[in-house]
Amino acid sequence: MKLLVWFFSISAIVAAGAFAFVLMRLDLALVSAVALLAAAQLVAVIVLREPHEADDARLTGVAQRISKNATDIENLSRRHKDQAQRLAELGQIVSPGTASRHPSGNVNIEPPAEAVLPPVPNFEPVMRSERQPHPIPHSPPHPQLAASHTAAAPQLCLEPVVRLSEGRTAYYKASFQAASSTAPSGVQTIVSSDIASGAVQGGAWNPALDMNMLQQVLPLLQKLRARRGATGVFCPVSAATLEDMNALQGYVGLLQANPDAAAGVVLDLHHTGLAGLGEAGMRGLAWLASLGATFCLTSDKLQVSDLPALSELGFAFIDVPASVLMRAQHAGQISPAISLVQSAADSNIAIIASAMVHAADTTQLMNMSSLGRGEGFAPPRAVRDPAHDTSSGARVA
Repeated sequence: MKLLVWFFSISAIVAAGAFAFVLMRLDLALVSAVALLAAAQLVAVIVLREPHEADDARLTGVAQRISKNATDIENLSRRHKDQAQRLAELGQIVSPGTASRHPSGNVNIEPPAEAVLPPVPNFEPVMRSERQPHPIPHSPPHPQLAASHTAAAPQLCLEPVVRLSEGRTAYYKASFQAASSTAPSGVQTIVSSDIASGAVQGGAWNPALDMNMLQQVLPLLQKLRARRGATGVFCPVSAATLEDMNALQGYVGLLQANPDAAAGVVLDLHHTGLAGLGEAGMRGLAWLASLGATFCLTSDKLQVSDLPALSELGFAFIDVPASVLMRAQHAGQISPAISLVQSAADSNIAIIASAMVHAADTTQLMNMSSLGRGEGFAPPRAVRDPAHDTSSGARVA
């Protein structure tokens, strides 16, 4: 482009000289000189404008990328705040007025400073790690298990959870039970997600019991999943474990060390325990949720609100009494059961009909729940030696 400027300038001088001195035409010399100089000026303007336009285009592109990144960061921050806000309100959603929440309305999903937990990036609800599982330590039952009027050591018991459409066992509900001379049935349930928090002294059983159960469930799950595929166990977890960051650290560490078996663990909470969680417990629950844990909410009523919020926190199951479902079903389209079923379907949450007395009720309940458990199928049965023998666990189905 600069060469064109020089070309038109020189041409203007040559043309002017030729017309003026050779042809003796001053008018043509003036016109040609002016035309060629105008062309040179136009080319010069274009040459000067091009760099600025290119710079403007580059700056515009950079500004657009910066704006997009800022929007993405703002959206990510909003999602984190929304999740924390939903978690803070979860206790009031489940049982209004009973849950504790932070004065600011937000709950930090990071562990508290007084009990900082190491990052656990590989713990997911379905772990596909190629690492070999670490040996699972087996400790004797916690002393609290041997107390409470028991004549024998408590045992791990599994109750089959049946897929109603197939009539086959899909999951198991775990509990600790022991013979008791004071219980009407002769058997006392010590640890179970069916136990309301108010029925346990202090509101929750000792966190050591959760670890003790997990140590027995994981080796059993390793064999069950190797034999049957995607078999899961609903493992009750206490509010005390969620509120004790040191206990929760050990609990998550055991799951992380055994990812294949941990893929089948569903953490099971009674709705009263969830509603009564304090700030530390909410943080513990949020930490597990951020790691991708799967939860079940066991309830003795149908009024469970805001299932989408529970789904976002990793709750994939709701366990409610079969008798309540069947009674409410007769009330028509406005019954709480119909509302619960519709909301659960919209939130991709499976309903478990608990305490089914007769297997014949399956036909009626299939319209409302996909899973069922109770004496109509099989009561909880003890696993004699979870570390070395899963035959009794297999026979419960």
